Amino acid sequence: RTASSTRFSTMASDPFTLQFCVDDNLRIFARMLACLDRVGKDLYLEASGGQVSLRTLNAAQSAFVKFHLRPDFFAEFVLEPNASLSMKVYLKNLVPIFRSVAGVSKVWVQVASGEENYLRVQQECSSGLRKKFDLAFEEVTMINAVYSPDSCLNCLTADPMTLLACLNNFPPGLAEVTLSAGADALTLRNDPDNIGLDDQKDVGLRTELSISPENLHAYMPNPASSGVSVTFSLREFKALLSLVKELEHRVTLRLEAAGQPILLSSEPRSQTGAPFSVESVLATVVEAASLGDEDDMFGDEPADEPMPFAPHGGAPPQQQQQPQQAVPHSRLPQLLLPPLEQRPRLRRPARRRCGAGRRRRRALRWTRRSSAAKRRSSSPSASRRRASRASTACRPPPSSRGRRRSGPTPRRPRRRARARWPPAQRWPPPSPTSRACQRR
Repeated sequence: RTASSTRFSTMASDPFTLQFCVDDNLRIFARMLACLDRVGKDLYLEASGGQVSLRTLNAAQSAFVKFHLRPDFFAEFVLEPNASLSMKVYLKNLVPIFRSVAGVSKVWVQVASGEENYLRVQQECSSGLRKKFDLAFEEVTMINAVYSPDSCLNCLTADPMTLLACLNNFPPGLAEVTLSAGADALTLRNDPDNIGLDDQKDVGLRTELSISPENLHAYMPNPASSGVSVTFSLREFKALLSLVKELEHRVTLRLEAAGQPILLSSEPRSQTGAPFSVESVLATVVEAASLGDEDDMFGDEPADEPMPFAPHGGAPPQQQQQPQQAVPHSRLPQLLLPPLEQRPRLRRPARRRCGAGRRRRRALRWTRRSSAAKRRSSSPSASRRRASRASTACRPPPSSRGRRRSGPTPRRPRRRARARWPPAQRWPPPSPTSRACQRR
């Protein structure tokens, strides 16, 4: 034995009710858990008689999936003699452990039931790293679907890729699909009146596809009937077809009638049997209009009208009175209102000419301008410019215009620019009757 198998056999002395190791079929085991997660929320694990079964049921109780794993599916399988196990695990906690198994070589699953109930998952990676996960579980009574494959007279076997290619033509978000098994072909269609789409942009779109018996591996309709049509959920059906496609198996469908479940199973392509099997039961929809008055689905009869409640020692109340007729407008009393001149006059609130924020920004802008002008006037260069202007203004004019005198050319004093009000001119200019012109 290898070192890992020796390590596993030494674990048999530990108080574990069930222990098994998966190595070659690890990818298949991970895909089975992913498929169960797409259908339901809880995983029901049962071990008895040398076999392990994985089951789940969706919240609406309209889809049931079951996987049977035989002992040759595992590399190691240890179960206590005369022991059986039935437990429930939350799939959201278990599926992420098997989501990435690219670098994992072996996985051990151990179940301890006794003083402490827990499910232990150990992974051995090819790099030598080992991981251990402990999950809590609950011991429950095993669930099972009651059905009889012999009562289904319509049977067909097909490649899952053929059915998936047909289902891809339907609008996304479709909730239900109708499968019709006729004498000449197999038909898939949707109901535009009760389409059940999440997005209502494709409401009224009807899609219908026909598959000839030559494109199916086996097609055996009921010769005594003209055909059967069943409507079922599309989400669980596509999840099962995707799994069977990855397992490289064929899918077998057995139909009975509308309102009866559909049985789905897988069979290997080769003559050698597989160490596992897939079984599923999907509920079908029955139209309420097809049920007569004598056919009661739930076995309930219409209840009699309840008797009116009578107080103790009194007579039962009379029948409910008819609603009173509306009183015409002319017979209604007139409202007593004061004269128009005596009514309080509603004054319209004054309009704000300028916002507080605008006034604050304007004052801050002029404050900055005035402070900048003060700084320019108090600088040494400004003092020298003012002295130069004063000396030039006091210098006498030249005696002759035609002669050019030596020295600096006199310069005319500059005029200081006055501050403009308002600081910016609006364009287009306001009308004479506007508030801005009146304010100016």
